[in-house]
Amino acid sequence: SLRPSSAGAPRSGVEHPPRTHPRTHMLPSETRRRIALADAKKPTAQHAGNQDLVDVFWVLADATFKAEPENAGTKGSAYRKAAQAFAACPFTVTDSSVDLKKKKLPNVGKASVEKMAAFRATGSIPKLVAYQ
Repeated sequence: SLRPSSAGAPRSGVEHPPRTHPRTHMLPSETRRRIALADAKKPTAQHAGNQDLVDVFWVLADATFKAEPENAGTKGSAYRKAAQAFAACPFTVTDSSVDLKKKKLPNVGKASVEKMAAFRATGSIPKLVAYQ
């Protein structure tokens, strides 16, 4: 049947709000959801002396994903892998205990070792401070 077009006018003259899922207001924001997922995946260090290093590299990875989305696939992922390597390490990670030439820690490159050394010396990572 051919009916004249009402071009967006309400059918019954009463305007209804758009339909949403009844529990939508209860869901956390996308950011909170991502942070919760990231924190849930954060590894626990085998050696207690490395947990602060794992935590700071995990936060650095999150900050890199947010601040540099164009580098998230490289830098952010590298920081995550470094955090996982620090977590798996059975000894306390320091600049003297990591030998890049012998590859004692997989997935930990020169830049991550430099950031780790800065963190051990000063208690912070300059790049992380710049992101915050």
